[in-house]
Amino acid sequence: MKRVIAIVHPLDYYVKHEENNARRFGERRGCNGIILEEKLDIFRKYNPNNKIIILPSEEKDTSKPCLSLMTERISVGNGDLIISDINPYSQLKKSVYPDWDRLALFFIEKGKIIADDSVIVGGFSIDDCVRKFILSLEQRGFKPLVDPKITDLYYSCLYSTMMNRDSGLNMRIKNLKALDQERDNLAENCAKK
Repeated sequence: MKRVIAIVHPLDYYVKHEENNARRFGERRGCNGIILEEKLDIFRKYNPNNKIIILPSEEKDTSKPCLSLMTERISVGNGDLIISDINPYSQLKKSVYPDWDRLALFFIEKGKIIADDSVIVGGFSIDDCVRKFILSLEQRGFKPLVDPKITDLYYSCLYSTMMNRDSGLNMRIKNLKALDQERDNLAENCAKK
């Protein structure tokens, strides 16, 4: 059994948008900017092996992923694979999504994934592309898990810890550290399954 990480649409635009929102939100809530940057760095440095990164396709050749759209926050290692979702970004911007069933089959084939493999999914956004991709994998008998460290959930959790108005900065820092520990535990449990 191998562990495979699928990252759906880790587009630079999405990541920068979430980071900028977190900074603005943190400033309005009085969150220490240094602490916030440390929390954002956790997303940047989290780099599991055996990733299959799914990107929108090039406009003219839908078999090729459009590498210029990918965030620099996720590095590509030797064991990683980048595939096209066979849908250009211009279509994604118009809310025309890839054929998720076809993409799931392509992902399984290219990644040489079998039913016993542990598939962990991340990407943007959890309520949209990630959810649709997970449903397609489930229809094929897989039991994918979500790793919140590599989704927009990471930022949502960060916002919720900053919203605690009743406590001071020390309490916020404590909450953020507890949140990090919870995510680390979840990622370890995902890896063991």
